[in-house]
Amino acid sequence: MAAIALGQSVLRAFKPLVVRWQGTNHSIGASLGLAIGSVALGSELEWLEAADGAAYEAKRSGRGTMRLAGQAPGDPSGRG
Repeated sequence: MAAIALGQSVLRAFKPLVVRWQGTNHSIGASLGLAIGSVALGSELEWLEAADGAAYEAKRSGRGTMRLAGQAPGDPSGRG
């Protein structure tokens, strides 16, 4: 699925990202939530809410994680 591949590319781009600011190195990471549009998601608001919920699940799972809306917690298939 193209959305998953794109999400994994974004996560890979952030994994080695270190920014030096005011003499201190800061590592930057990302967590992503995705929701694939379907008939089950009846409106744009439901789609955004599903993606938002997946993003919070990714954040709880740790840096460098991607979660799909409806994905069971602990399912590693969304990890980048």
